[in-house]
Amino acid sequence: RWTVDGWVGFINDAMNRGYRVAMVGGPGEEGLVDSIASRTERRPLVLAGKTSLDQLVAVLAVADLVVGGGKGTI
Repeated sequence: RWTVDGWVGFINDAMNRGYRVAMVGGPGEEGLVDSIASRTERRPLVLAGKTSLDQLVAVLAVADLVVGGGKGTI
């Protein structure tokens, strides 16, 4: 599992390279996702706990890159 600092660094680097970042997660992961997002230089789009399965599929379908934490949705 990635550390919070690892995620923050990855997201900052991706956003500094011009990527738009959306963070997804299931019920119960909202706190972790929000704690990561609150530490980034620019806030990513936080969708954890806010999407239906169909909406999650739509988000992933348009993604250029998907990075997972080793469990859960991916």
